[in-house]
Amino acid sequence: MNEIYRFRRIENLLGQHQELVKQQIYFASPDQLNDPMEGYQDIFWKGDQVVWENFLINYLRCVSHIFFLYLLLGESKKLTPDDLPLYPYGIKQETPQSLAFFQKTKAAFFKHRFINTLPGVLADRTSPMRRRELSPYLSFVQHYAVNTVSDQYFQAGLSDKRLFYHDVPEMDKHLSRSHILVKLTNRLEKKLIGVTNSADLIFSIADQVRKQHSLAVKYNDMSSEHLNSNAYFLTMELPDIFLDKLEKIMFSDWYSASFLGNCTNSAIWGHYADNHRGACLIFSPDRIEEQITLNLTKVCDNSEAVSTSGLRPHYFQKIEYHNKHVEIDFFKSLGRAPLHTLNYLWYKNSSGKTSICAIDIDTDKWRKEYWENFKKAYSVKLEEWAYEEEYRLVINDILYEYTDPANRKLTYDFRQLKGIIFGMKMPLTDKRQIIKLIREKCAAQKREQFEFYEAYYNQSTGKIDRFKLDLFNKIL
Repeated sequence: MNEIYRFRRIENLLGQHQELVKQQIYFASPDQLNDPMEGYQDIFWKGDQVVWENFLINYLRCVSHIFFLYLLLGESKKLTPDDLPLYPYGIKQETPQSLAFFQKTKAAFFKHRFINTLPGVLADRTSPMRRRELSPYLSFVQHYAVNTVSDQYFQAGLSDKRLFYHDVPEMDKHLSRSHILVKLTNRLEKKLIGVTNSADLIFSIADQVRKQHSLAVKYNDMSSEHLNSNAYFLTMELPDIFLDKLEKIMFSDWYSASFLGNCTNSAIWGHYADNHRGACLIFSPDRIEEQITLNLTKVCDNSEAVSTSGLRPHYFQKIEYHNKHVEIDFFKSLGRAPLHTLNYLWYKNSSGKTSICAIDIDTDKWRKEYWENFKKAYSVKLEEWAYEEEYRLVINDILYEYTDPANRKLTYDFRQLKGIIFGMKMPLTDKRQIIKLIREKCAAQKREQFEFYEAYYNQSTGKIDRFKLDLFNKIL
């Protein structure tokens, strides 16, 4: 591949972001991209009693921590998912007093029959559980967790009343009967042999009903102020937020810059180049063995000048297009934390028994599969996007911190910017500004060649084509 293309709006190139001026490429987070399925992973849960018990303990820890923050802050500061104590590299250091308090809370939590028997029941599930199936159980657990934490804070004198406490004597007896649901689901799957994800299909219907009911309640009975309150966050939203957060602790955060293998699609010009008013940058990638690369460096924080020192090759990842996303086994994909932390949080119980989910952890085979799954998270899209022929540069926060968008602007080697195609609707003033800027850069680097093109509709091919502006073929 001799050329690779990056479409940009003028406001990105010359406006606020000054990407052409600074020779920068911005790496976007998945939620900034235009495909809502970006980074989607088909996560499932399947494990033994040890990991399911620790699953409940981790949830209880989150409820206890958010409850403490609510007592401390009330509604003075908005609580967010980042406040949940689920950290990729393990939990933060706790005081002996807080550890003792949590141990007491945990003991009270597991005294409930429903909670005490739930890990074994979930371990008996013969097929992997998707989120839709797991969510109802977690919503039941939520009631026990809030009640237990509230009662423990009250008994310890840390709260003057049992906040959000609902004493339902019959709840434990009735919910314990819901354990039969696992047996019924297992039997149903046996009868529906040949039906793919039959359990997920059933629970998807239940999930749709739940969401409709929730929306109706919120619409009819709740004010916007209540829906945005910390109290609502703690009592109603936490189960879904917990599952969201779990999905993010398996792999490092990643950020991508998109390039395309063609520049002839009118829809692409419309989507990514401001309805043909923008431009298409033509890069000439290097090749290392069978892979194409672009040389990039981070911009120095204390310098306004563009520096090309420290340039190193970044490998393009060709996007694959499939109708299904990769399946991820949650309990076997916790690769960010050290093994001793994983044992403490997930793979060992209070008696020291190790989960079968930890058997292959930290082996070469496991590491290879783990990194392959991580790669698929950012390199697989649905087939509807295949027309883009996308290639990506990807960075992650394994070695560097990229949470701040300012740190995700990497500088490219100007020598690899081969040319620019002006969109059919680009104003003359923008063309002049780009040409002037490129002249200055070429003069500074004693470069004699740079290719300017203008896009046009080719009636013969039905594609967007380009013609060279030969007047500017020789810059100097």
